[in-house]
Amino acid sequence: MPDGTDDRVDVGKTSVVRQAKAQLDDAALTRERTERLWHQELVARAQLDTVVSGEQVAEARYHDAIEEARNRQAILAQRRSELEMARQALTDSVLTAPAEGIIRERRAAVGEYLAAGRRSPRWCASTPSARRWRFRSAPPPACAWARRSG
Repeated sequence: MPDGTDDRVDVGKTSVVRQAKAQLDDAALTRERTERLWHQELVARAQLDTVVSGEQVAEARYHDAIEEARNRQAILAQRRSELEMARQALTDSVLTAPAEGIIRERRAAVGEYLAAGRRSPRWCASTPSARRWRFRSAPPPACAWARRSG
């Protein structure tokens, strides 16, 4: 489970971006050295072209790494949202009885939402204090003692 509440991450400090940045810096230095050597006519143009292409690839990998870090950050935010929705669904699925007792009849299917005012499961009280509770409708036959309440 994700800990904390802050989804902000310094993208430049992630390992994938730092590695790509190091490769880009290395490629840039190699290009500069190769250009100096080419101006002194110590390396062939083909070698310079290869080094320049390598720098471009390193730059593309660097931008890809930044995008990957941002995607991971977005996935984290999405997972947090999904977790919160699941918690809310769990909260919405709990029905609390007003007193201790047993379920006598269930009037809703699993996953079904009950509208406000709709009757919930029929139940029978099982403790002396709960027996004083009055049923709004006639109690089921197994709970005949509840008629004596009040």
